[in-house]
Amino acid sequence: MLVRDQAGGTQGARVIAEGRLHKGVRRPQLDPVPALEPARVGDGGGKPGLVALWQHSMHRTLTGMQREREATEAVAAGGRMPRLTDYLRHGARTIGVEQQVTALWALMDDAPGIALHLPVLRGALRHGAIAIRLLNDLRGHHRERTEGKADALAIGLSAPEAYDRAEAAVEACRRALAPLTATAYVPAVALERVILWHSRMYHRFDPVRPGRAADAFRLPRKEPKADMEQEADMEQEVLDAIASGREYEPTKLAELFDRLEPVDATLLTGTWKGDGFEFTSENAVLLAQMRWYGKRFVDAGHVEPLLRLDEDGQVFSYEERGLATLHEVVFRGKPSAAMVYDQLPVIDHFRRITDDVLLCVMDKKGDPADFYFHLTRVP
Repeated sequence: MLVRDQAGGTQGARVIAEGRLHKGVRRPQLDPVPALEPARVGDGGGKPGLVALWQHSMHRTLTGMQREREATEAVAAGGRMPRLTDYLRHGARTIGVEQQVTALWALMDDAPGIALHLPVLRGALRHGAIAIRLLNDLRGHHRERTEGKADALAIGLSAPEAYDRAEAAVEACRRALAPLTATAYVPAVALERVILWHSRMYHRFDPVRPGRAADAFRLPRKEPKADMEQEADMEQEVLDAIASGREYEPTKLAELFDRLEPVDATLLTGTWKGDGFEFTSENAVLLAQMRWYGKRFVDAGHVEPLLRLDEDGQVFSYEERGLATLHEVVFRGKPSAAMVYDQLPVIDHFRRITDDVLLCVMDKKGDPADFYFHLTRVP
């Protein structure tokens, strides 16, 4: 796809130039990414919200490429390999699947209600992109080793382990999409086909299990599930509960919360819609009575924690109980951005399920039970 900036210039040169960083050709500094848009196709064009999503994916790609370059230079200087979780987070963004799929979504005419389904779609996309990154590492490991690059195998995974994790990630992707693909929902079908096409292409050159290209990628698993797969299953269950509005068991939420990645304050910027995972506790009833909508994070020093709906369904900031600020707080052994109320003895802690869906817990002084809730970014 041709990519242009607002001035009409070709953006592809920037991406190609950044790719050369890994080959040592040159080392420019990354300037702020300009507003991008997919080139128009015929009389159509991307919907503004989805074009913004594609823009965001391009920014994440460039950021991920810079992180990979820094990791390569650190290793070359005798430093440590990156952690596998960090490597996969950035590697899933640089493998190219996210940009491809978000561009497809932006150009679709038949995508009703996609804003509602984005949390599930993006969660599935994350699993799929991780799978393709791992399969890419399997195929290119020997070349990348000679070039001094970090990949999942260099970090410590064996080839069979990388393959099994990739397989589990594709399974998690397809399982997440199943309710939507069953109704032939076009954005979900497109995502699934992109992931399967890439995975089967890599299978054609599979260095671990050659000759499997004609087989379906999903195979029966007899061994116990690895921790990564169990976490993926639980994340998907929570995303499904959020999408359907049903309750979810607090003990399982606590287990998942402790496994998830912490949240940086910059991720929180914007407006988020929230709800609880149960509806009978004192906190849940109070939020329902006040018609709580969510939160708005302007910056670290200005948070509107109590967005409410008026009688006409319009969102407004309720400030009679004060505003809030963001601070880094160590909670359950992990430092993460947390929201501290100005006038209430309450701290909200956040963990990342996806970049657009957060698992949160309200830590209220004097309340022995934690109240779990979720926030979903408003496009």
